[in-house]
Amino acid sequence: MRKKKYLLIDCIKKEVDWEIMSFLASGKHRKVILKLLKETKTPTQIKNETNLHFNIASRTILKLTEKGLVECLNPNQKMAWFYRITKKGWGFLNWIENYQNNYKHKKNNINMENEEKNQGNEVIEKTTEVPSRGGPSTGETTSKIKEERDEEIDMASATEIARDFVKENVGNLNLHQFRMEEIKKNGDKTKYIVICSVVEDLGEEREYYLMKVDVLNGKLVPPAGRGKKVDNELKLSEITIDPKWVE
Repeated sequence: MRKKKYLLIDCIKKEVDWEIMSFLASGKHRKVILKLLKETKTPTQIKNETNLHFNIASRTILKLTEKGLVECLNPNQKMAWFYRITKKGWGFLNWIENYQNNYKHKKNNINMENEEKNQGNEVIEKTTEVPSRGGPSTGETTSKIKEERDEEIDMASATEIARDFVKENVGNLNLHQFRMEEIKKNGDKTKYIVICSVVEDLGEEREYYLMKVDVLNGKLVPPAGRGKKVDNELKLSEITIDPKWVE
């Protein structure tokens, strides 16, 4: 029997799973590692090929596995796990690459049209001066858009790192009514202050967590705090952070 080829349409028969697309877009390394796992590899091989810290590479692979985009081929082994992309992962990767190719094609066509238009207006441009109004140039606008997009991605990464940390402390976040309260920059462009909260037991007041996240290396920056809100002000006590989150 002929083996069915996994086509792009197989993963999006009804509509694109935008939750998965958002997940892939919000992590700096996820798409890169997903592409590398077209071939079977270990976390150590991924680390060596990407120059990422081993913990970041391992955690990224684990998240891809949880989403069903990657699978472990020998989960019963205690070490040297081998991973590869799944059928679902292939579908989303194909969709992303197809979208990017279409975008580049449209962009090239627009550039060609603009170039032809500019050539046609060359004489007019040489003889007519347009006074500057002091507004931002195209390059400045593009740079600003890129900065805003990068910041959105970094904020999403900081949020996910904070979620993982709280999840390790309280367990299933859905059962504890996890809520993101605030996220903001903290001077250094790679570091963010994240405040989130959970209800640890039914009927109890919300417990608030405050932490500083460095999205560049996927780690927390001590100290971190936990506590309650009293008279609309947070009263926090410092908590111990497992070394794996800061090393």
